[in-house]
Amino acid sequence: MEKKKQVLEVVCDQDVETLLATAESSGAEAWMKLGLVYRQGEGVDRDVKKAWHWMERAADAGLAGAQLCLGSWYDVGTDMGGEDFVKASQWYQKAAEQGEQMAQFSLGKLYFEQKIGKGDFAKAVEWFEKSSAQGNLYARFTLAGCLVSGMGTKIDLVRAKTLLCQVVDEVGDEKDPLVQGAHQVIEVLENYGA
Repeated sequence: MEKKKQVLEVVCDQDVETLLATAESSGAEAWMKLGLVYRQGEGVDRDVKKAWHWMERAADAGLAGAQLCLGSWYDVGTDMGGEDFVKASQWYQKAAEQGEQMAQFSLGKLYFEQKIGKGDFAKAVEWFEKSSAQGNLYARFTLAGCLVSGMGTKIDLVRAKTLLCQVVDEVGDEKDPLVQGAHQVIEVLENYGA
């Protein structure tokens, strides 16, 4: 419960009553905040339909964060329906084209997991490259895996090791699962002379 409250304090710097009272004239940022508030049911009764209404309105207005949210809601399935990877990819694409690094990674992941674009690993690598260049460590880790396996790109063990070392350095916590995974792959790469 405390974590939800912290999330809302970050997401919603205005109180709910103010957001509701000024929603029509406030613009996309406020609409996204209302979508999150209604989805989580903090300060208002939880209302999934209103959550979708406000989030879609913000996304349609071009707000990358709202587009990312809608993409993730469609990606994992929600109270409003099951997974819809085509719709997820459409929203991720809109946010990714605006430079939203998590949307870039998520779009790449949909290609990589063959939920869209069956077998288009090159498209996955393209989006992982963009997200990784912006510092997304999950994209960097996954891109390294593509470079090791040759999925969607040519094999480059040296670059893969470099990317994994960057993940280790940037996370810094040896207990983090991402760091542990990176260490395991680095060890294998070193055994192959990389």
